[in-house]
Amino acid sequence: EQASVMFNRCNFTANIAHSSVSGASASGGAVSFVNKDISAPAQFETIFNQCIFVANKATSAGNNGGTGAAIDIENVNVHVRKCLFLNNICVGKGNDISGYGAAINIIGTAGQGNAPTINISQSIFEGNVASGGTQTPGAGSAIFAADAIAFISDSLFIRNTCTGGANKGVGCGAIQAD
Repeated sequence: EQASVMFNRCNFTANIAHSSVSGASASGGAVSFVNKDISAPAQFETIFNQCIFVANKATSAGNNGGTGAAIDIENVNVHVRKCLFLNNICVGKGNDISGYGAAINIIGTAGQGNAPTINISQSIFEGNVASGGTQTPGAGSAIFAADAIAFISDSLFIRNTCTGGANKGVGCGAIQAD
């Protein structure tokens, strides 16, 4: 079965995903979709058209990180068109924990041979922050993609920042693919 969700001209402001459990991460401050059927990411598709994501946050109190403060996606195909991502923050806590993808975090399942796809066009990413823990820097202040295929066109990335990681150097900038 194929499922689709479309968001058209929606505004997501100051939403928070927070985990107070040690070792549990917080994902998707504004929106989170997880496809449990890792064999078929194309069976589920999410579309964001002319949406605004401002000051959303994903953070964890324990030894784990926040991911995708605006959008957190796992094994789902995504289309982002003419959207604004402004001042979203994901926070990692503890020694080796990072905040991943302050605006968008998209994750596939390694070794499955069917990575999810994200298409981003005509969008603006500004002032997003991925904050790491004490030793590990934040990753992908605008976009973090792991085991996924990303197509990005006609988009602006302005003052996105990775912080943290005193003992392991500087985190990446606006986009990180892993």
